[in-house]
Amino acid sequence: MNNTLEILKISLPGIIVAAASIFIIFHFLKNERKKMTLQLKQETNKTVISMKLQACERIVLFLERITPRNAVLRFDLQDVSAKQLEKELIGSVRQEFDHNITQQLYVSNEAWNLVKAARESVIHEIIKSASGLRTDATAKELGSLLLESEAGNPPQVAAAILLIKKEVHELF
Repeated sequence: MNNTLEILKISLPGIIVAAASIFIIFHFLKNERKKMTLQLKQETNKTVISMKLQACERIVLFLERITPRNAVLRFDLQDVSAKQLEKELIGSVRQEFDHNITQQLYVSNEAWNLVKAARESVIHEIIKSASGLRTDATAKELGSLLLESEAGNPPQVAAAILLIKKEVHELF
């Protein structure tokens, strides 16, 4: 019994020190893991914010490019019929949209729905303006009509740009 008591006197402080050391190391490692997770989240947020900003820039560029006013200026209107220009403009709008479709991942559903509505509005305005012309009208006539009318800058495009800007400002 005396030996057991002597062994306990010697080993009990060692056990307590070992347990305290294990507890401290475990706590330290847990805090380090939290720090690393927080740093990873911060780095990820920087990357995501950068990607969101680039997506918003691309969406605004898309919206600006599809406005009839800007789209008409990119085409050569010489020796082209109004019908051909109409097809080219609509094709351009659809191609631009298809090229930027993945950007919807970085904006709200509301913003993306406005972008789609703006695209449809632009296409509708192009068709509406072209249908008001005679069948042998030239591209210059359609271009002039689009540049002069409200179709040159549809309100849906402006609303979509405004919402995208609002979402960008919310990031900061």
